[in-house]
Amino acid sequence: MIDTSTIPAYVKEETERVENELIPLLAKNQMLIGFNTDQHLYAIGSPHYLPAIYGLHALGEIADFIGLDLICLGGDGCGYSEEDKDRTHIFRDICEINYAVRNHSTPVISMAGNHDAGQNNRAITGYEVFNAHMKRSLYNTNAVFANNHSTNCYMDFDNHRIRVIFLDTNTRKENPVYTADDRRAYLVNTLNDTLANKKDYSVIVFSHQPINNTLSPDWFQQPIALQDCLTDFVSRGGHLICSIVGHSHNDAWEVNDDILYIATAQAASHQSNKSMDNISNERTRGTRTETAFDIFAIDQEEKTITAIRYGCGENRKWSYGENKGKIAFH
Repeated sequence: MIDTSTIPAYVKEETERVENELIPLLAKNQMLIGFNTDQHLYAIGSPHYLPAIYGLHALGEIADFIGLDLICLGGDGCGYSEEDKDRTHIFRDICEINYAVRNHSTPVISMAGNHDAGQNNRAITGYEVFNAHMKRSLYNTNAVFANNHSTNCYMDFDNHRIRVIFLDTNTRKENPVYTADDRRAYLVNTLNDTLANKKDYSVIVFSHQPINNTLSPDWFQQPIALQDCLTDFVSRGGHLICSIVGHSHNDAWEVNDDILYIATAQAASHQSNKSMDNISNERTRGTRTETAFDIFAIDQEEKTITAIRYGCGENRKWSYGENKGKIAFH
């Protein structure tokens, strides 16, 4: 937890810059989603801790000032050290992340990543994953939860006619078992329910890892292989906007089988990978580039997605209509 009176001037300046860039977007009824992922906090006192916490605080301030529809925390809140394999440290990091965006009117969904969901030798069960990430969301969202041992859920935004699906991409071997088949079944069933009961709604799918096989760099490949579920949904008349993920610690995008996939850079101040399109992902401590997150603006009239970047990197814009792909930001 931080004393907000000590927040550096560059954090406040960057927050105000992003707010000013978002204000013109309010002229249209665009859906606005804050996405902050891969914070990798490490311990309090670590040089990696404050940059991520400052960014989360800024996201909460932007949410209140602009009126975001949703904040999605993309997973991997804990670090890489041996002590971060302990459940107490995992819980501490997840609670710190959720606390940093507390007391705001914007609903918050906190997804599990591979570092904080029982993979990578983390000693945490499925029930603990749910309680750590999702317990607060039971009270401040209208999310429909799949069960009490995963972070699978969805939210319907009737004012935008959009369903947002949050897919838990991390399997667990015990307490209780959560398999790749469970993961696939949840996505398929939720997409089928959309077709049956909300056919005129468009869908956005958030997950920690990419659900296609080609978006992450090779050293982050953990094939989820669920892109066929999205392709089938679209072939049966479903309206899919895009898939948005973290995990790969860079900015990337692609169109695969006519589906738009977007990866966004990590909030952590370290472990950067090269981004596409010559977008900088070099972090400098004590400047706005020490962290990064996006505010996604969904324009359903123009069928575009605009990402307003806080911190390191730059704004991006894509079309998800008939001519899917990245377009120049203006």
